[in-house]
Amino acid sequence: MQSFDARTLEVTLIGADALARRGLASALSLESILVSNQDPATESLLDTARHVNAVIWDDGPLGNEAPPGPRAPDSLPSPSDPPWIALTTTGERARDLLQRGFRGALKREVAPASLAAAVEAVVRGLVVTDPDFLHAPPAPPTRDESLHLSPREYEVLALLAEGLSNKEIAAELKLSPHTAKFHVTALLDKFGAQTRTEAVVRAARAGLLTL
Repeated sequence: MQSFDARTLEVTLIGADALARRGLASALSLESILVSNQDPATESLLDTARHVNAVIWDDGPLGNEAPPGPRAPDSLPSPSDPPWIALTTTGERARDLLQRGFRGALKREVAPASLAAAVEAVVRGLVVTDPDFLHAPPAPPTRDESLHLSPREYEVLALLAEGLSNKEIAAELKLSPHTAKFHVTALLDKFGAQTRTEAVVRAARAGLLTL
């Protein structure tokens, strides 16, 4: 696996299962991911987590574990936190965690290489979900039906998710730079986003984009 921007990514592991944490740490080390802390009893764990690239949280075999420490899932992650990835069990649980602010939701048995790739993706500002979770029986709909995108806006949104600039979007869709900028600005307005990354994240959470 190639390193992200020629540097090693660093993560914190949180979970009640010590054996699972050790296995994750060992597997991630083979994928050039550094685990800086995996002791849930450490009082400074959450402070430490703020200085890493991402946090991997094991939801437990029943998909209902609260992270050790003073905060529960409904109160994290905060905007000041690095992106959190949950390792969980069901599509319904995955959607619930993503709605609470997690940037990734994968199966607990995810392959190390896939987990490492997910870490890179969330650090880049993307949202990552296991494909099987996407095909799980749907939870009560949370999609904002007021968000109506044109076919062209869907195309622009997909290219935004790939990290393309306005100029690159224009070239890809054979548009003028002005028209590409117009569509990007319209998407930011529709999602109430200040940045392109924020628009992509909100689109994914609204069910309008699969990453």
